[in-house]
Amino acid sequence: MHDPQNVRWPLSAAQHGIWLGQQFDLASPVYNAGECIELRGPVDPALFEAAVRQAVSEAEALHARFVTEGQGAVQFLEPRRDWTLHVADLSGTPEPWEAAWAWMRADLARPVELSQGPLFAQALFKAAPDRFFWYQRAHHIALDGFGFSLMARRVAELYTARAAGRPVTGGFGSLRAVLDEDAAYRAGPQFSLDRTFWMERFADRPTPVSLAEPAPMSASFVRQTRYLPPSEVERLQAAARQAGLSWSDLVLAATAAWLHRRTDAPEVVLGLPVMSRLGSAALRVPCMAMNIVPLRVPVRPEAGLFALAREVASELRAVRPHLRYRYEQLRRDLRLVGGQRRLFGPVVNIMPFDYALRFAGIPAIAHNLSAGPVEDLSIGLYARSDGGGLRVDFDANPACYRAETLDSHQPEFLQLLESWVGAPEQAVGRSRGQALASVAPGDSELASVLDGGPLPVPARPVLNLITERAHEQPDAVAVEHGPHRLSYRELLQASHALAGQLIAAGVQTDTAVAVMVPRSIDAIVATLGVLFSGAGYLPIDPYGPSSRTTAILEDAAPALIITSSQGSTPGTGPVAPGHLVVSRNEKAAPRQDRETTREPEARLAYVIYTSGSTGQPNGVQISRGALAHFVAGATQHYGVNREDRVLQFAPLHFDASVEEIFLTLCAGARLVLRTDEMLQSVPRLLGACAGHGITVLDLPTAFWHELAYSVSTDAARLPSPSAW
Repeated sequence: MHDPQNVRWPLSAAQHGIWLGQQFDLASPVYNAGECIELRGPVDPALFEAAVRQAVSEAEALHARFVTEGQGAVQFLEPRRDWTLHVADLSGTPEPWEAAWAWMRADLARPVELSQGPLFAQALFKAAPDRFFWYQRAHHIALDGFGFSLMARRVAELYTARAAGRPVTGGFGSLRAVLDEDAAYRAGPQFSLDRTFWMERFADRPTPVSLAEPAPMSASFVRQTRYLPPSEVERLQAAARQAGLSWSDLVLAATAAWLHRRTDAPEVVLGLPVMSRLGSAALRVPCMAMNIVPLRVPVRPEAGLFALAREVASELRAVRPHLRYRYEQLRRDLRLVGGQRRLFGPVVNIMPFDYALRFAGIPAIAHNLSAGPVEDLSIGLYARSDGGGLRVDFDANPACYRAETLDSHQPEFLQLLESWVGAPEQAVGRSRGQALASVAPGDSELASVLDGGPLPVPARPVLNLITERAHEQPDAVAVEHGPHRLSYRELLQASHALAGQLIAAGVQTDTAVAVMVPRSIDAIVATLGVLFSGAGYLPIDPYGPSSRTTAILEDAAPALIITSSQGSTPGTGPVAPGHLVVSRNEKAAPRQDRETTREPEARLAYVIYTSGSTGQPNGVQISRGALAHFVAGATQHYGVNREDRVLQFAPLHFDASVEEIFLTLCAGARLVLRTDEMLQSVPRLLGACAGHGITVLDLPTAFWHELAYSVSTDAARLPSPSAW
């Protein structure tokens, strides 16, 4: 602490806004914000606690208490040293994350008494010898999102120095400097200039557009989280560079266009959280300094994403010099205080500063748990340093949105974002008579059909769905083959690693990559790796007739071929994963490097070769959009969910394998690869299904006939159907 004595200071405008909000319900935990940082390596708890304690002692805003005086409040800074770091070893529990999350959820629901404190909580959970969760919670009057990042960086810095035995230097700036700077701004000429700017900007008092009727703010929020995979993030960034814009410009424009499609409103007013720290003393001080500014975005239906994003960028340039003017003050200026009158509609919170932390070399990734109160709908976008793409949170006021409605809105928005990024000149407005793709789950009039009818849920890219499942349940088994297993996290990591190999080898977008790998976990990794690289996979039977293989390779001319360096022969049993080899097809004609011009829905997913009516192999190209459409309909039709275990029975070069693989992994279920031993007899197949807990089984007609015959003639020798 810079001043060990109790001091009596005024509140900054940002603190005062939070204090006023809390006065409406002193027992509400709505202003609690929290995050969990996952440390992926062995942590020394004693060193870690020392680092956390020092960082907390340096962060003056965490030690404030707020006392009402007259019509307002003052704050007293009283250093606290009696707080406890909650430490728990959960490595022996079946689900360490679930146990940790239950504790954190309870802590976030605990109200904070601003006049007493403490304003914060700290905890460290051990999930495994090489996996820890560090949790920090703070009342928003003490820390905003950037303040959390400053705390995390300081703890990482202190831990690293202590682990290396180096002296600890540096520290945070003074909270008093932030308060003085804020007071000088409010008493200076810029404050009046900013007020004039915003009053003129909103003289007509536009009615904000929303997807729900206004309602009082709740003490909690509902959240849906999905992930934009790295390949889509790269496309987003490349499109922004092409237009001379930032990727956040495109996201803001896409949000406005989505709301326009939903409401037909000619203008959207978004809430935009801003740091308000550049050029300020607050850049080095963990405290509450964030502001939310209203962003007016007129939407012309005939405009494309780039055109709309340029208008967004122009508006941002106009408002940038005036970001310090508090939105609470502007609401009072515009007489929008009281009732359900709002200054803006949905909030878009773009967090481009990923922590990319290292604790003495141990990598870490931050997970936001609560960003504070949600008045309507808040869209949070978080860059990630672990290669996991872009995390997208939809937080909503439960008085305005049901969870299932939110679960419908989010994929629809992401689908439109991906579509517009792929075709940025395409008009963002709906064509006449065009219906929205998304419906709320459970709408009986739009029941799932597989004959081309409307889908019960939006069709979403399969890579997005698999990535989301990997982040939701990283340790769940994704693929199993004999004694070998890969978790969803391991499957995603292996697939991304292979995609990197393919890109380094010069893979071209929307071209076929041959996959000549026996049925194995490696074959699944190869399939996903090709898709993550931007190409389409071409499955070829490694044991098929050489004449057929030659004909397919000559016809498809894939530039790259994936094989297994430890390929098994039929009947030898499963092999351990991790033996894929990428090689060039020397007979393939060279292709010119070029960017694909296909629509996102038409990008290649895979190529399947049939026998053809003449016996000559004929290739059929299937687009990613068609695959997404099929998965959306079939998942609902078959009711596949993450509790299922699906037998992967079909040969990988048959189209039936597509159904088995992608319905399973997109739902978060377990894919159990058939072994050759299972085909020795029907009782052996059914016994294996019972042993593996198979709940979904898709067999060719001939096998069903043999199964039915065996049941009718020798039912006593078969395992009980209830077991499978």
